[in-house]
Amino acid sequence: MTQAQMVLEKITLQKCLLYFESLHGRPGTKQEKNLVKPLYDRYQMIKHLLCASPTISTIVKSPRFFFFFFVVFCYCLLKEAAFCIFNQTRCQLLECLRQTRAEKKARRKVLREFEEEFHRQTGRICQKEDRTPMKDEYQEYKQLKAKLRLLEVLLSKQEDPKTM
Repeated sequence: MTQAQMVLEKITLQKCLLYFESLHGRPGTKQEKNLVKPLYDRYQMIKHLLCASPTISTIVKSPRFFFFFFVVFCYCLLKEAAFCIFNQTRCQLLECLRQTRAEKKARRKVLREFEEEFHRQTGRICQKEDRTPMKDEYQEYKQLKAKLRLLEVLLSKQEDPKTM
């Protein structure tokens, strides 16, 4: 392996390990450590070889080297699966947002009709204590507004690249 190839592999390994740790954290259990140990070992070996002998031109290709490419392949599959899950979740959130907005609009229409009818009958604006007959409707409307705010926050968090 040339020095440039070693540097490229070191950087690639570093990125894979950082991405893995960003998803799952540092391996904690013995089983997790054994799973990613070959990657960490390969990274340390290449890092050591680059520091110790900058003129080194070949590295014996061990089974761990091939394991590395298998892990990179798995990493790509995991990343693709995570992207699909992210898109499905986003679509579900958008659908829920659409339905909640429609339901809120319908509730608001009912409440507005109640308030207009109250105004026609009494000649005054509906006060809080006058809303007792429609207490459940007002409560439901309030909950729908809160649900909309929550959905909008969740969607905005997904759009923010720092939170992904």
